[in-house]
Amino acid sequence: METNGHRVLTVGLAVGHGTGPELADIFERVILHLADPYSVHVQLRRPSRIYHSYLSLFSAGDNQENINKETMEDVEHYKRFCEEEAARGTRVIFRTAITAQSLYIVREDFEAIKIERFDQGQASILLVRDQAQGFYTGSNDVGEEVVSRTCYFSKGLFGRIVSYSLERARQLWGPDAIDSIAMVYKHHLFGGTFDGWAKQLSKQYAVKVEFIQPDTMNRNLLAFGIQGKRLIIAGNEYADIMQVILIDMFGKQVQETSYAENVYLHPKLHTLSEYQTVHGSADNLVGKGIVNPTATIKAAAAILERHAGCTGLEETLNSTLRTLLRRNATTPDQGGSLSTAEFVHAVLDSLTAKPSPSNGVLPLPTPSPLETRISMGKPTALLVIDFQNDFLLPLQKDSTTNQTQIETQTLIANLHRLITAFRTHNLEIIYLRFLGDCPAHQPPNWAHRDRLLARKPHCLEHTPGAAFHAPELVGPLPGERVFTKRALFDSFLAEGFERYLHARGYEHLVLAGLYADVCVDATARTAFQKGFYLSVVEDCTASLHLEGAVCLDLMRKVYGARVLRCEELMGMEV
Repeated sequence: METNGHRVLTVGLAVGHGTGPELADIFERVILHLADPYSVHVQLRRPSRIYHSYLSLFSAGDNQENINKETMEDVEHYKRFCEEEAARGTRVIFRTAITAQSLYIVREDFEAIKIERFDQGQASILLVRDQAQGFYTGSNDVGEEVVSRTCYFSKGLFGRIVSYSLERARQLWGPDAIDSIAMVYKHHLFGGTFDGWAKQLSKQYAVKVEFIQPDTMNRNLLAFGIQGKRLIIAGNEYADIMQVILIDMFGKQVQETSYAENVYLHPKLHTLSEYQTVHGSADNLVGKGIVNPTATIKAAAAILERHAGCTGLEETLNSTLRTLLRRNATTPDQGGSLSTAEFVHAVLDSLTAKPSPSNGVLPLPTPSPLETRISMGKPTALLVIDFQNDFLLPLQKDSTTNQTQIETQTLIANLHRLITAFRTHNLEIIYLRFLGDCPAHQPPNWAHRDRLLARKPHCLEHTPGAAFHAPELVGPLPGERVFTKRALFDSFLAEGFERYLHARGYEHLVLAGLYADVCVDATARTAFQKGFYLSVVEDCTASLHLEGAVCLDLMRKVYGARVLRCEELMGMEV
């Protein structure tokens, strides 16, 4: 619909207790701000009731009868709101967190599914969570010492879920992208019933529909990863647990920054979409002004792009959020120091540019001059690898003159210059450190190697040898990230390291530190295979076993790394 040349989008806005009222106000502010450059007029419709969070429900009295009464009042009110909005033609609702007891009843009655997409490179999963049947639905029979739960599964409902899921997958990937559907349920509990239904569904929809046990699905994910495009429909019992794992696997930050889309398949709801933050009501943060609004902001952009044709808005917003995250301009839970209001202001301030008249798409944030010069135009981080006391000793011990000491001091000076430049221009520095304690960290094959070569372990935890060398010049400042490699060469094997890079959207890594032929090379090799662009600063690293020029030439020829001196990197034109 259009009014005075503006497209009109009506959005329902349902609010729960806890931080819900605060986030609802933020949603309203953000969606109106984002819609304006696209000439979209947003009408928001709020229900008259604020729904319970878990804490507010039980603070109303711990009497079970009262809890049941309040729960059912929430259920009936919210169902009525959704039905009325669907009847008016509203296609989308945004909802803050409300208590699960109410939601499970609504989802069962309205035949809800949850749609989540996970992308990384060429791999992509469309996960459809069945919230309408199974253990998360049904009813309880409560006795004095025993409680039982009755739930059901329906062949007809499976058919509606498969039909809608295929439609969404084909919208995303094209009509021929999907030839099979994995249905992850504990189907063995039902004999051959589900397998018989799968054969009928396969014939009806002309795709292979196959039920898979959850443990089998997990083994396949661990053994083969994600290959190509996968449509997975899963019972909520499995998908609720796996959501956090998939967020981690695909580098989608954390629950606090994620949103999800529910779709109601019941005919009277006309596939009404409901967007929600993945995190809960955060009752402990009420009134503190530090709740993370990232998921709420992302949901506003998604609604506008998918329901009002605001093309490119999600990517523009995500790019802005990644830039702010890299600069620690975030709320405290993400490592920053901004309040909720300050963070929202920072996001909207970065999106104040008007859209291009040609396509109506907001431009991406402009990088700083140094970022353009050294980053190949890509989000960039500096990795300082293993610049620790024990690793500096081999560079010095065999020298009969002061030449090696001079070279070491030059290495430190170059690294100091590089680090200072990154800090000055708000480009992130990530430190890696090695711990070689035996047997605490070293597996038996390391101990075997050390016995053969008469080597002693390096960088033992809590010893001076493990400390960063020249910390006043090239060591990490408070708040800078340090990842620990426990008897590991490859930085990507350090816990949380790869996830951190993906969460901040880095595409290009500048490598410095020790040694070029050991840990720097191991890190570069994996980084290249995982899709990162590389630069290696040759006078900010040194080799142990091989000639430095040979190592660097290998990185150039095999990994496509830019290999250049500190002076070139700081002053070269791209």
